[in-house]
Amino acid sequence: MLSYDRITARRQVVVPDHVRLGLRTAGRFVNLAATYRAEVKVYHRGVAADGKSILDLTSLTVERGKTMVIEADGPDAEPLVDALADLILNPAHLRRRAAV
Repeated sequence: MLSYDRITARRQVVVPDHVRLGLRTAGRFVNLAATYRAEVKVYHRGVAADGKSILDLTSLTVERGKTMVIEADGPDAEPLVDALADLILNPAHLRRRAAV
């Protein structure tokens, strides 16, 4: 049976020089991804990581100025990919502190 609610979205993102993909950024990435139903993978240098796993993301060691690919599959794949790319590309999102 075909599932028409499955959509795949993909976007290449060049990590800006002012962004570091360390634990804090990876944590925000994972937390944002967890709010969506779609599955998400991040690719860098031919290696895939689960975008909802902080350990997987940090193991990619994506450096500043390098390209990563964000790919999501599911009913909300497109807004998920857009939100994750915006998180990486817009430094204002990374400076916000979590609400207490």
